[in-house]
Amino acid sequence: MKPYFNFNRKEKIGVVALSTLILLLTVVLNVGYTTYVPDPFDVDESKLEFLVLDNSNQDDQDRQNPDSHFDKNENKVVITDFDPNTIDLEKWIEFGFSEKQAASIIKYRESYGPFKKKEDIKKLYVVSDEKYAELEPYIIIQKVEKQEKFTPDYPIIEATQLVTIVELNSASKEELISIQGIGEYFADRIINYRSKLGGFVDFEQIQEMSIRDEAKAAILELTKIDASKVQKTNINTATKDELRSVPYSNWLTVATILKYRDTEQITNLDFLTETEISLQDKAKFQFYIEF
Repeated sequence: MKPYFNFNRKEKIGVVALSTLILLLTVVLNVGYTTYVPDPFDVDESKLEFLVLDNSNQDDQDRQNPDSHFDKNENKVVITDFDPNTIDLEKWIEFGFSEKQAASIIKYRESYGPFKKKEDIKKLYVVSDEKYAELEPYIIIQKVEKQEKFTPDYPIIEATQLVTIVELNSASKEELISIQGIGEYFADRIINYRSKLGGFVDFEQIQEMSIRDEAKAAILELTKIDASKVQKTNINTATKDELRSVPYSNWLTVATILKYRDTEQITNLDFLTETEISLQDKAKFQFYIEF
């Protein structure tokens, strides 16, 4: 190791000079230097603009968020005893109907009323079964007495207008138009839909039609359905396409029928399960076939 640490005179002078220079630079560079710690209270406010919070939308957010106020009252429908023949539009709205629904009820009452019994309310298209169940305990219909006009000699009782009930499956266009609320346009729609079905079997099919609520209400009130008048298809002799065209059938129903009748003649629909056709569709389907 000794040979590595032996310096001649010039080398010793160089080492001393280099060490002195390093020491001198260290002292010079650190004179007057202190670590700067910013004063937390000495802040340029202009640089804090981005910290200002905008609360201008706070009220709007509170209004949009009902849970932000624990004392917010919920709007509940309060139903009291009422006579459907006398309450106005605002009262129907208070009972939970939209303005359009309430106007529809008023228009129906003015056109086909008055309501004679509670169940008449249930016939309205805008009144669901659940809503009727909610209203029914509070419905009170006052009896409407016949008004009499008196002359000095004797009273004259106003004649009651006779209402003609139209059979929907055999009605002509003119008979349909004669129903109040059914014009030429809706009469054509009813006839076209009746032809497509082959006839109506129940009033639920009226709800499937694209006609206004007042027209549907008029049909429910002023018509009847004779399901025996619908067009029937013989289930034992019809082709595949003819069976498929029967209302409420589907390809699985048709395939099951074709397979079953290959083994024996069909006399009832007991062999059709809910896998092939729903119970609701089966109940209507049976009106359109014969054995």
